[in-house]
Amino acid sequence: MEFILTIDLNKLTGDPHHEVSRILRYWAGTIQPSDLEPGSSMNIYDPHFHRVGRWTVGDTPPMVEPAGPELMVSERAAPPGSPTVTEDAEDSPGAR
Repeated sequence: MEFILTIDLNKLTGDPHHEVSRILRYWAGTIQPSDLEPGSSMNIYDPHFHRVGRWTVGDTPPMVEPAGPELMVSERAAPPGSPTVTEDAEDSPGAR
């Protein structure tokens, strides 16, 4: 299973660093009584009661094992705009 917490930074009012920290502190303290079974979810609100995100529990997709020594970058876990090209250790800039 996986626990996914998504926050739409564009919907936050005020300093995003402060708001994300506040959300993480709040949910760290309230997750204990929550049902952490696949399909469980809950909306996340800012201090003004506007929906800014959601947490969900779902089935973890199977991991794909690399076929060789190359480093694989998960497209699901990679942040937007991250490169998804793999490079062999021999081709990396510091290998020569």
